[in-house]
Amino acid sequence: MKNKNDKNRLGKMNCKGKKNRFRLLLFTPHFLFLAFLLSSCGYKLQTKADLPFESISIGRIDNKTHEPKLQDRLNKILTETFMED
Repeated sequence: MKNKNDKNRLGKMNCKGKKNRFRLLLFTPHFLFLAFLLSSCGYKLQTKADLPFESISIGRIDNKTHEPKLQDRLNKILTETFMED
């Protein structure tokens, strides 16, 4: 008789384990989606009028490579990019 009871207990434990795994698999995506929504609430798009400054400056760029005049090209590209609307 003891063996039958032990088998029944093990069967019930396996069933509960499967239910818990199913609940976990069902709950996890919903929890991650909710966490994503709540964490992204502080993001908003800024316009030029909302910015706390009117101008920027590009500092000196050091060329630590072996390519000559690379800093001049980078400075020009950065300036053109920031000047675009």
